[in-house]
Amino acid sequence: DDEILDAKYYRQVILTLMKCSDDDRVIFLINSIGGDLFTLRAIVETFKMVGVRTTAVIMAKCYSAASMLALSCDEIVVYPSAEMMIHTAQLQAGGSAGNFKRSVNFLIDTIETYIDEVYYGFLTPAEIQDVKDDKEIHLGAAQITARIKKMTKERERIDKIVKSKLKG
Repeated sequence: DDEILDAKYYRQVILTLMKCSDDDRVIFLINSIGGDLFTLRAIVETFKMVGVRTTAVIMAKCYSAASMLALSCDEIVVYPSAEMMIHTAQLQAGGSAGNFKRSVNFLIDTIETYIDEVYYGFLTPAEIQDVKDDKEIHLGAAQITARIKKMTKERERIDKIVKSKLKG
């Protein structure tokens, strides 16, 4: 129910996730304005690495990084009061001009790759580009639900292709 803060506030969450197995299920109750992208990635990459089954319950606000958490889960439950806001990350960088430029370019590449991965199948390619171009997308519960169905079908289609190529 709060902003996703620096990773140091989530060490216990990450350690708990590391103890999970594919027999466990973790439920994320989401009502958040978003927050730190790199903390979010640490959480998501941990639950994907250990193979724990995950459910996101979008109760109300699911903004920014919180939308990435929800869309990274295996199952998503959408309350009628749910709303989602998607946008690109806000950056902080410092240092000398050359290092600043390299840092910002690296961060933009990293963020845009993650946007492509997380929102694939949920947003259209044009909408993904809009997000990268610093445009916000706002969705209500019905829109979120419809897009989750579309995303699930697309990801299942891709999974079948990948599995068939691995077998053959």
